Amino acid sequence: MNHPCVTLLFLPFLLTSPGCQLSKTLENAAEKITLNTPEPIKVDMKVTLDVIQHEAPGAKKDAEKTADPDDIPAITRRKFNRQEEIQKLKNSRFVAETHQGLLVIREQPPGSYGSYVQETVDKENFDRKALMIEEARKQKRELHEIEKEHFEANAKNAFAGEWIETADPARPEGFKQVQKQ
Repeated sequence: MNHPCVTLLFLPFLLTSPGCQLSKTLENAAEKITLNTPEPIKVDMKVTLDVIQHEAPGAKKDAEKTADPDDIPAITRRKFNRQEEIQKLKNSRFVAETHQGLLVIREQPPGSYGSYVQETVDKENFDRKALMIEEARKQKRELHEIEKEHFEANAKNAFAGEWIETADPARPEGFKQVQKQ
């Protein structure tokens, strides 16, 4: 039994045999091995995330991209001159003030008058958005903060019966249109 292959074959038997001290020694050594660290392992990472939004070819340009700061006096003048038309649309209950400081058509009348309402609301929203963007840029604030302030002012100045958006308690972060009391 001095052959090396025979010794290797009997090694597992020898380690598990009741009289073998080698297995007890290995067992005792294994119990003393510490697998945890005295202090937590620290990892220093730096993560950078770049989000880029590309416009689809032929997409309409938004007010954010087309409003020129030199155009602000003209935009303010147009908005002022349109006040009477907008008030007529509000009195007719065709439009509502949104939580973003813009107008939305609630009910579009048929025919050419409906086209006029749509065109008027689009022009008003373009000018409102341009003015809010310029205000946010000048004050170095977030646009949504400016939109909220404009909505609150528009809702406060609305007459009884005009439609405005309010928070909808049934839907978190949702809004519903109600008539101002």
